[in-house]
Amino acid sequence: MDRRTLLALALSFIVIVIYTRFIHPPPRNTAAPDKREVAAVEVPTPVAPRRDVFPNTGPLPVALSEPKGKLSTVKTRTMEVEFSSAGGCISNLTLLKSSVIKKGPVRVIQTLQPAFQLVALRAGLGRGGDADVEYLAEPGSGAAGTVEYRRDFGPVRVRKSYHVRDEGYVIDTETAITNNGRDRIVFDKGIEIGAGSVIALTASEKGAHVGVDRLDAAGRITRVGAGKAAKGARELKPARWFALRNQFFAVILKPAEEAAGWSAREIITQDGVSGIEGALRTAPIAVNPGESKVIRVSVYAGPKEYTALSTFGAAEIIDFGWFGFVGKWILLGLNWLYRICGNYGVAIILLTVVIRAILYPLNQKSFRSMKEMQKLQPEITAVQQKYKADPKKSQAEMMKLYKEHGVNPMGGCLPLLIQMPILIAFFRVLQNAIELWGAPFCLWMTDLSEPDALFKFQTGRSAWPFIGRMVDGHGYVFLNVLPILMLAVFYIQQKMTPTAMAATPEQQQQQKLMGAVMPLMFGVIFYNMPAGLNLYFAASTLLGIIQQKYMIK
Repeated sequence: MDRRTLLALALSFIVIVIYTRFIHPPPRNTAAPDKREVAAVEVPTPVAPRRDVFPNTGPLPVALSEPKGKLSTVKTRTMEVEFSSAGGCISNLTLLKSSVIKKGPVRVIQTLQPAFQLVALRAGLGRGGDADVEYLAEPGSGAAGTVEYRRDFGPVRVRKSYHVRDEGYVIDTETAITNNGRDRIVFDKGIEIGAGSVIALTASEKGAHVGVDRLDAAGRITRVGAGKAAKGARELKPARWFALRNQFFAVILKPAEEAAGWSAREIITQDGVSGIEGALRTAPIAVNPGESKVIRVSVYAGPKEYTALSTFGAAEIIDFGWFGFVGKWILLGLNWLYRICGNYGVAIILLTVVIRAILYPLNQKSFRSMKEMQKLQPEITAVQQKYKADPKKSQAEMMKLYKEHGVNPMGGCLPLLIQMPILIAFFRVLQNAIELWGAPFCLWMTDLSEPDALFKFQTGRSAWPFIGRMVDGHGYVFLNVLPILMLAVFYIQQKMTPTAMAATPEQQQQQKLMGAVMPLMFGVIFYNMPAGLNLYFAASTLLGIIQQKYMIK
C-alpha cells in the first residue's frame, strides 16, 4: 500500500473520529451511585409518605401546561423571570433578544408541571417536595428585582428569597428553613433543589448536546449525556456546581457550600421533544429548635457564552473537546474579529486566513516534501520491482535512496498531523458557539448555526437520508449550497496535490477508490453541517489551493 493510500486512510479515520466524537458523540459514563445512602428522616407533618424523587422507570412524560398559583414577574434588560406561588418557584424564564441571543426571545426554563420548576425543594416538605404546595408571597415582592415567599409545614417555616440581577443571567436565591418546634429536625439525605428542565433545541441534538454537567472540588468536570440520564442518573459526590444544558443554553446551580450530589433524568414532552430535568442535593442538614438554616444557591440561566460563564465561574461547561486550550483562544479570536467587522461569516473567513498564515511554514514543508517524493517515485518503483522477492532488501535500498536525495518519506504527513489539534479545535468551536446562533452572513445564509438551505422541497411524511430532514412532521429535501462549494474546492485541491505513482495495478485501483470515497464521505458528513463549519472548510480549502498554486515554489 503506497503512501498516498496510507495518508488517505489516516485522513478518513480522522474524519470518522471527528464525526463520532464531536458531531454525535456517545454519552459519557459516570461513576456508579453510592449504595450507602440512608433513609431520609421526614419532617413530622401530617403529609403522605415521600416518594422517590427520580424513580428509575425511563423517560417521564411531561405535559406542557400553565403553572398553578399566582404569578409574579421580574423583567430586566436581559431576561424575564416568572415566579409562581405554587411551590414558591421560578416557573418560567425567558431570555430577551440581545447581541448574543439573536433569535430571541428564548424560553430557557420551560412551562412544565410544577414538579419541574426551578428551586423547588424535594425532601421532607410534602409529597416528594413542595412544588405542588401553595406559598404566600411576602409584601413588596417584585420590587427592585426581589421576590419572597413563605410557607409553614407544621413546626417548620420555609422562606424563599430571589434576587434577579440587573445585568446578565444570574438569580441569587436563599432558602431559609426555621424550626419553630421543640424537637430537633434532621434531613439526613439533605435537601434536593430542583434545577428545572432544559429541552433539546433540535431533534438531532438529543445524543450530542443535551445532558448534565458537574464540577467537583478539584475542578474536574463530569458530563452525562441524554442516554445516561434517561436511565435515572445520579451521583452522590461533592459538586461545586451542577448544570443542565443543551447545545447553546444552560441552567447552572452553584451553591454557596459544596453540594453533596445530584440527580437527573430524561423527560419527554407531549409533542415528543426530549429534555433533561434534575436536582442538586445538599449535605445533611440538622435544625435545632429555634434555629434557622439558610441554603444559598446562585442560578445561571442563559447562553453558553464564554465571558458570562467565566464571570459566573462555570466556563468549564463549554466543551471545547480534546484541545480545549486551543479552542478557547480560537473563540476569543473569533469574537475579537467580529467586533472589528460586525459579521461572523466575515470573521470566520478572516480567522481562517490568520490560521492559514500561522500554519504556512508547515504546509509549505508538506507540499515540498510531496513534490520531492513525486520526483523520486520512478526510482522507488524501480527498487521495488528489482527487490520484490526480498522485502527487507527493498526497504533498505529505499531508505538508502531517501538518504542520498535528502528526502523524508514522512515529511508530507507530519506537518498535517501537527496542525490537526488546531483544525479540530476550530471545528469544535464553530459547532458549539452561541455567537453563531442566528448570526447572518450574506444573501440566503441567515443563520450560521444551521445548514444554509437555499431551497427546500417537501417529500411527504418521511425524510430522505443524508439530504433530507423532518420539519413539523413533514419530510423535506434541502439544497445546501456551501457543502457543495466545499466539495468542489476539495476536489480541485485533491487533483492538484502531488501524488506518488502507483507501482502496481492493485495500487492504482486503490488510488482511484480513495479518490472517489473521500469526496463522497465528506459530502455525506458535511451536507447537513452548520453553515459556519462549511464556510470555514470551504475558505480553508480555497486558501490551500491558492497557497499550493502561487506560494509553493
